[in-house]
Amino acid sequence: MPKVPSARFSVLAKEFKQDSIETHGTLIRCTLCDSGILLDEEHQRDHIKQHIFNYKHQKNKTTQANKS
Repeated sequence: MPKVPSARFSVLAKEFKQDSIETHGTLIRCTLCDSGILLDEEHQRDHIKQHIFNYKHQKNKTTQANKS
């Protein structure tokens, strides 16, 4: 499986920032779920979108919105 260039992580994190996705250069993670998202060269956005539409992420997003 080809590795994703570290510069690509920054681009993806900016694109999905509104969904609580961030990076520290070598890993994409969700701050709502406190979990890492594994990426490969072919399925970068798909893996992130899959996580965002996951039940746990949606539940955490709703819980955080209710706290505010």
